[in-house]
Amino acid sequence: MQRRENNRIPRGLLLTAALAAVLSAGPLAGGNAAFAAGPGDALAQTAAETAAADQAQAATEAEAAAAEQAQAVTETEAAAADQAQAVTETEAAPSEPVVQGGVLRYEALQEAVHNGNPNVLAAAKSYEDRLAQYEQALNELIFERRDAYSERERAADNRDKDLAKSWKTEYDTYTSSITMYRKMRDSMTSYSAQRSLRQAERQATIAAQSLMISYESLRHQRDTAQKETDLRRRQWELSKTRRAAGLASDVDVLSAENSYLTTASRLSSAEDSLTAAYRNLCYMVGMPDDGSLVIAPLPSPDPSRIAGINLEADTWKAIGNNTTLISQRKQNRGSSTPATDVRLRTNAEGEQKLTAKMASLYEAVLQKQQEYNSAQIGWAKAQEAKRVSDLKASAGLLGEPERLSAELDYVSAEASFSAASLAFLQAMDTYDWAVIGMTGLE
Repeated sequence: MQRRENNRIPRGLLLTAALAAVLSAGPLAGGNAAFAAGPGDALAQTAAETAAADQAQAATEAEAAAAEQAQAVTETEAAAADQAQAVTETEAAPSEPVVQGGVLRYEALQEAVHNGNPNVLAAAKSYEDRLAQYEQALNELIFERRDAYSERERAADNRDKDLAKSWKTEYDTYTSSITMYRKMRDSMTSYSAQRSLRQAERQATIAAQSLMISYESLRHQRDTAQKETDLRRRQWELSKTRRAAGLASDVDVLSAENSYLTTASRLSSAEDSLTAAYRNLCYMVGMPDDGSLVIAPLPSPDPSRIAGINLEADTWKAIGNNTTLISQRKQNRGSSTPATDVRLRTNAEGEQKLTAKMASLYEAVLQKQQEYNSAQIGWAKAQEAKRVSDLKASAGLLGEPERLSAELDYVSAEASFSAASLAFLQAMDTYDWAVIGMTGLE
């Protein structure tokens, strides 16, 4: 039997070193920069933070201890709320294809982003590829350790102590590496480790919602401009007829013509903007912009949602969920005693900013609700005025110029109501996103 040299480099060390070199090279092509460091680096950072925390003097200041305990409670409650939100988002997803029948609906926008957004898909693929690397390495290490165990037993049966010792050393090396990779794999698959994936998806969803609201607004503007252009054209033609009858001057005709040309130009601009918004929205959900995707009208805002808002409770959740504050707490954690006041002041300032931001977002919701209610009243009045003018016109009691003017008022009120509805819907959605951590501090 050929004797193995004791100074042989265990394959487990070679495998571990090789994979570490691959992972430290950076994210995979097309991946999300959030995973550039890799869970191995995250574990190292966690270990360093833990070591620093262990070296800090425990309970040096009662105020600091109380503040840190409050932060821990905040993060725990926020994590539970964040996880519940993720579960809600998953359960809310339709079982059928999101873009069913080629129709994109606002309610299913987040799932459409999850399934089709190029950036979100690239981030998920980078994560899955990295996780697969850990799984592959772990499986190979387990196989090699099993082989080392068999070789050690064989050497022991042959009473070759040196070779048995060599195999025992390699077996222990594999065991240590397996433990390390299992920890890294488990860390990577934890809920908190996948936060960056969820954040990327939510950010893309917010952008897609804004685009869809913009698209709907532009569609209303296009339709309004189309109606107004038609009415202005008819007014222009009527002015020429009246001029021929001696009832209007050249100035009247030129004024009507200018109004028509202005609205026609606005119509063309609205159509171009609508096309651009459509293309961007198609990209956000990974669909072709060839016109096959139909953008469904947005739902009407639900004012009853405001009754369920608890600003104080929502602010507390927002503080725990906000990614900027979470990052600050992690960076400042484990600071030495002299830096305790600075650490607490930094965290407190961030919480105060977010508290003010939440109050501002809430006020915006209330303001948009008032504007929505006013526009709704104006729209109802315009509908009634149009009904009356139509009745008068059919009875021959209203001239054509007056009837066209009434139609213009109706179109204008309709546009105002549509704009107010979209602004109200967006304000409520912005507030809801802030509660789950998706807002800046300024």
